[in-house]
Amino acid sequence: MKSKNGKIYGNSHIRTEKLYKRLIGVAYKTSGAFTEADRDTFRRTMCNHLTDGGFLITTGTDEWGRGMLFCFDIYVVEQLGICKRLRHSLRVFFAAVARYIGIRSRLRVVVLE
Repeated sequence: MKSKNGKIYGNSHIRTEKLYKRLIGVAYKTSGAFTEADRDTFRRTMCNHLTDGGFLITTGTDEWGRGMLFCFDIYVVEQLGICKRLRHSLRVFFAAVARYIGIRSRLRVVVLE
């Protein structure tokens, strides 16, 4: 934060906005690990479903050596425009209602051979 004379004080470098991280896609490869081409294809496919352009892709393997990719949509609601804020609020509301009545959320799963 800045004081009246323009000097910075306190913990002004700490972000106060809440980051939302939403799992939007999973890829699973049955024959070994993912190649760079597979990762790029998965990334391009998942980029169509992002809220504000920020995403995180994590890579892992299961105990049998098969590859897994997880794509998360990352955004800060306070930095979104009006339409995207409304979309976020409706998404949270409908997810809560769906969980209450027992409907599971949609998730894109890609299985590669």
